[in-house]
Amino acid sequence: MQEQERYEQQLYQLSQRLMLQSQLNDQQALERRRAAAGGHAPGTGERPAGPGPEPAGRRDRSRPLHARESEFAQWQAQQTQHDAIQQQIAALRPLLETLPTSDETEVEAESAIPDNWREIHEECLSLHSQLVAQQQQETRKRRVWTSRRRNLPPPRRQPL
Repeated sequence: MQEQERYEQQLYQLSQRLMLQSQLNDQQALERRRAAAGGHAPGTGERPAGPGPEPAGRRDRSRPLHARESEFAQWQAQQTQHDAIQQQIAALRPLLETLPTSDETEVEAESAIPDNWREIHEECLSLHSQLVAQQQQETRKRRVWTSRRRNLPPPRRQPL
């Protein structure tokens, strides 16, 4: 029984590890997509390229400055998101490291499978079919009993 519990615990740990690994991969992919959309490599501190040279007119000078300010604000927001994702990754790494690697779990899981598993499986199937047959028989008995009870005349009361 302890082997079965240990096996189930290992399977649970493996599923947790795979789930955490998937989350980590998703976050890294999201980070890469954001970096590609922003035009800079994550963690380099580079600002995205500006819209180009400023126009010569004085009245048009404020437009590129506003555009650069909005680009810089967007870049800062992306950096903030990047930092938040990095913190989440850092929080998940210790959990991921506590779980056994998939190779270790597979070897331990294979050793936890009993040699006579096929016999046990066949016995389970047999017991299940017996249970189903018994439940069907009980259902039939209830139906017969209910129909007989409905067909009985009401009980007569004897005068006192």
